[in-house]
Amino acid sequence: MAGIESKTVSVLLGSTPGSGRKRRNMLKKGLMFFVLTLITQLYTTLVLTILFNWFVARVFHVSDVSFWLMYGLVIFVNLFRDPRDQFFDSERRWKSMMTAIRACIPEHCKEFVREQLQDSDEEIWLEAGTLIFGRVLGNTVALGIGLIAHRLVSA
Repeated sequence: MAGIESKTVSVLLGSTPGSGRKRRNMLKKGLMFFVLTLITQLYTTLVLTILFNWFVARVFHVSDVSFWLMYGLVIFVNLFRDPRDQFFDSERRWKSMMTAIRACIPEHCKEFVREQLQDSDEEIWLEAGTLIFGRVLGNTVALGIGLIAHRLVSA
């Protein structure tokens, strides 16, 4: 959904993205988001590997799985749940709606609307960071609970 919201200013007001400095800043933030997402995915793989080896391998009498094999499985599963798929149709409707709204904004209000929407675009990065942090926290809690269960089973 962040991708849809980030286009709000340009679609609503019919303008192109800001100066070269803004584009470079956006590129840096996008690259940082990509790296953090990759690190989060690797951490998720570590948690899955540990939990699999503690519980699944023992219950189903299968051999332990390596980190890289689990990472391959994570990539494989993620191919089936691409989040962009669910937003394709809504993105098209969103653009159509924004075009209609743009035509309704009086000329003297466009600058105010532009400023308000640019402020909300800055919040997207906070939301993205919160999502990543929530994923890492959830993985850590799952690992902690798994550790307790593993200790109880092993005792």
